[in-house]
Amino acid sequence: MGDLDNRVAIVCASVGMLTVAPWLMRVYQFTGSVTLSTQSGFFLWLGNNPYTFSRYPQESIDHSQAVALAALSAQERGELEARQHNEALVDEWFRKKALDHMRSHPQQILEHSLRKLVAAFGWLPSPHRSFWPSLGHVLSYGPVMVLGLWMWVSRTHWPESLDFLCPIRRLCRGHRRLLRAYQLPSLSRRVLDRLCGRAAGRMAQKISVRQAP
Repeated sequence: MGDLDNRVAIVCASVGMLTVAPWLMRVYQFTGSVTLSTQSGFFLWLGNNPYTFSRYPQESIDHSQAVALAALSAQERGELEARQHNEALVDEWFRKKALDHMRSHPQQILEHSLRKLVAAFGWLPSPHRSFWPSLGHVLSYGPVMVLGLWMWVSRTHWPESLDFLCPIRRLCRGHRRLLRAYQLPSLSRRVLDRLCGRAAGRMAQKISVRQAP
């Protein structure tokens, strides 16, 4: 089984390299650097600048982006203009701006991090919608969140009848049954552990023990 796993890993790595190689060659040709993205610095700045919450989450983050870009000084615009010929230099400029802001305002960054968590996992949709879409979101997401938190705190076992509320568990059960037909239970657990994390792997192991003849 170990040799099979190694071959699978080599094949997956090779396919992955063939997939990203054209993009890496293009980026290196135009920027002189090998990177998968020339926008990571920009997105870091977008989430960590004085105007991140000027419109978000009441409106789209794109509106906050427009406000932040409009607030750039003439000197900053000139610096960006001088780097327009190289995407990597533009991205590095935004990354430096974001890191400088984060170092200068640690308390604000912490507060903004909590606000981002609320916006991402709160009961209201982000960006905010009108009354009826928001109510639909609350009624669909809220009960599932409360049930999940209650079961996590109380350590209650997940009832079989509620499998449809747990995508990870459903994935574990379906994936386990599929690979079990090919007599690959250990590979199934390894794949689940890598894709779903340790929790999903442990869950799949419990399922396999319970379903064993």
